[in-house]
Amino acid sequence: MNIHNTQFIGKVLLYFSSLASTNEYAMQLLDDERIEEGTIVATAHQFSGKGQMGNVWESAPTENIAMSIIIRPLFLKARQQFFLNIIASLAVREALFNFISQPVQIKWANDILINSKKTCGILIQNILAGEQIQASVVGIGINVNQLHFGEHLPRATSMALATGNQFEVASVMNEVCQQFERYYLLLQEGNFKSLEATYYQHLYQYQIWSWYETLEGQKIKGKIVGISEHGRLVVTHEDETKTYDLKEIKQLFTAL
Repeated sequence: MNIHNTQFIGKVLLYFSSLASTNEYAMQLLDDERIEEGTIVATAHQFSGKGQMGNVWESAPTENIAMSIIIRPLFLKARQQFFLNIIASLAVREALFNFISQPVQIKWANDILINSKKTCGILIQNILAGEQIQASVVGIGINVNQLHFGEHLPRATSMALATGNQFEVASVMNEVCQQFERYYLLLQEGNFKSLEATYYQHLYQYQIWSWYETLEGQKIKGKIVGISEHGRLVVTHEDETKTYDLKEIKQLFTAL
């Protein structure tokens, strides 16, 4: 497998038939300072993939994308690290949209939805040095051709399920790499406001009154009005505006 039409993303590609976690392997590689920026770790079968907050990312062998990109965004402050989520989300969203005609949206903070169902998860791990980001591993898992998911994943889908078509995994991965490099370079050039605006344009339930569920199981009305500087979700309720970290509030797939 080769990555085409990029300057540095994927020019070093470490591809394994089987691997526990591409993110774990990539993080270990960062112990060697000679590892080139843009190096990708990918596998046909990830059997112990990680999701956000310790969740497990499940993926059928050979049918999906499991990859991690090593970058060194020394131009970013630690407080700006959510912009890596922004560019990774935008890159995957645009890559998938180039293959399918269904609506593709970003669900805060790290999911990509096709027709309001999850088809991709993103896990970013950063190494900080004081106020700077020294290195990052951007893990991307995309359901490409998988047709069956467990009952515990009622809102999971894939590109194949959404369209009725099968896709060449390598072609989708190549497109993701091209788009990631494009957005990464835009970030490097300092296009923070335009990237943020584009993110909001594709953010699921942005500025729409919807139902949410608190940690205590209480259902409340809310409307996403933004993302804070530190990547927290900003939601307006009927009587106040609050910010939430991951897992502090759950977006329900029901608009008012």
